Amino acid sequence: MTDGEDGEAGFDLPSADDSPETIAQRHELAGLIQRGITTLPDDQRIVLVLSDVQGLSYEEIAAVTHSNLGTVKSRLSRARARLREYLQGQGELLPEIYRLDGDPV
Repeated sequence: MTDGEDGEAGFDLPSADDSPETIAQRHELAGLIQRGITTLPDDQRIVLVLSDVQGLSYEEIAAVTHSNLGTVKSRLSRARARLREYLQGQGELLPEIYRLDGDPV
């Protein structure tokens, strides 16, 4: 989903090259990532979303969260590690191209 000019949420249009299976896998993966993010502690979830979803810099996140730069980097590193562990634990649900133990396609 994307935000349109009027602030309303919209949907990304699939590429003509995307198969229905690819589109379904992409949606499943997005849902899985969203569920994984909800498992994170609040402090880690906030910095992960601000960085990896909203695209804020470390400095901007530090200002928004009233934290020092080292704390932001540490929380983000821990959040990414926990999310990675969560996703690896759900490996059978991940498309093979996203699995670390599978051969890249």
